[in-house]
Amino acid sequence: MANTIVQDKAQRLASDPTRWTAARRKADGREFWIVVGATGTYYTDRSGRACTCPGWNRTKYCYHTSAAVIRERRDNQVRVVSEAAPSLEEARDELRAALARTTDPAVRHKILDSLEPIERQMREARKARLRRELGMSDD
Repeated sequence: MANTIVQDKAQRLASDPTRWTAARRKADGREFWIVVGATGTYYTDRSGRACTCPGWNRTKYCYHTSAAVIRERRDNQVRVVSEAAPSLEEARDELRAALARTTDPAVRHKILDSLEPIERQMREARKARLRRELGMSDD
């Protein structure tokens, strides 16, 4: 029962993008999350192997690390979809299809973040192509 409660809290935390900040250690470049938990703000390893919360220090298990694992898996799914498509149009279409399939707010947020630069590149390419067709410079 306690494990179910932890997993439920982890799912809720992983789904709330406002409670996560990506960070990197200056000393070695290792990435981690700054997570706003129920009782404080903690540093959590991106792979879920460590956390600075009191629960982790007592039991080596907490919902922050479980949420980090959930979030990393979701992020990796979005990354794989966008990297597998060979063209911008295909990447956009794959991400739009993934957006239509999911209701998870954190995943939708990540997909929209991935779509934005792709659509910006596509707009810039269309503008450049139109300028060339009209004989205008790209200045």
